[in-house]
Amino acid sequence: MRFDDEYMHVELTDGRVFSLPLWWIPTLYDASPEEREKYEINRDRTMIIWDPDKCAINDEVRIADYLGPCDK
Repeated sequence: MRFDDEYMHVELTDGRVFSLPLWWIPTLYDASPEEREKYEINRDRTMIIWDPDKCAINDEVRIADYLGPCDK
């Protein structure tokens, strides 16, 4: 996963990459680039998590919420 000024780019396990606009997730949009990088991926690789005990962001992104119906 990587970030630029406008998007979070997520590489799926099958090699596809999707780009999520940061403004869709205000906590990420408002965070510094350094804080955005302090994420963890859950064990089943379905969520990206920012732990408020480890960074200034308290949020989770469930990948399936941003994929089309056939990808869930």
